[in-house]
Amino acid sequence: MVSLVYNLTAMITIFCFLKVLLLTVYIHTPSFFRSSFSDFPIIDSICQRRNVHVDFTHCSITFPVIVNMEKGEIEVLLCRKEGKIHESIFITDITPVEFHALLLCIGLQPASDSLLQFDHEGFIKFLNTNIHRTQKEALIWIFWEDQSGESHKIRGESLLISRSTKMPLKNKSWFFNGIKIGNRGIHSGYWLSLIGTLYDSYAVMNLAEPEAWHNHLLWMNESFNLETGQQVFLTIERKKKKI
Repeated sequence: MVSLVYNLTAMITIFCFLKVLLLTVYIHTPSFFRSSFSDFPIIDSICQRRNVHVDFTHCSITFPVIVNMEKGEIEVLLCRKEGKIHESIFITDITPVEFHALLLCIGLQPASDSLLQFDHEGFIKFLNTNIHRTQKEALIWIFWEDQSGESHKIRGESLLISRSTKMPLKNKSWFFNGIKIGNRGIHSGYWLSLIGTLYDSYAVMNLAEPEAWHNHLLWMNESFNLETGQQVFLTIERKKKKI
């Protein structure tokens, strides 16, 4: 009897280990080797519940968001309704953990504090190589149709105006910061920002540029005439490696 219980325990342990191993291998398999999430019900469930489209060819995810602000100082590009809605351009129902998982699935690797430091001006600087950096960086696009049916597609950073230059940001990228694990467990509260513009060590993604380090530097670009409550679509695309 003891031997039977021991064997069953061993089999269950091995099964759980193999399940975790297969999940880890799947998550780190390049997107172009995968065609769907049909064999991965957790991610498939997120995509269905949150209306997320995963493009394996372009290593991107697209999902609807709601315009939360039309003007004012901006520190967050995207958060949940429990987050910093007084300074966030968009809101979503996607949770930080779900967002983190989706970014892993398009091949992004979360940065860690050991890979970041401040330069002499207090700006962010990556210590690793450019190839590693591109595995953490992404481009963000926003697209929608106006009331006349005309389609618009813009880069996410173009919604931000620098107080110093009075001009919209151009050709900026965003880095995958990742959810942090502390002494009290995983920092995954719904109040966490999904995409920060002012650098936030707890945000899942952040603007990967010097502008992110200066408080109240960025303002909402009102020229696109986005309206509060309007639905638009946000695409996050993994940045291509430079050859």
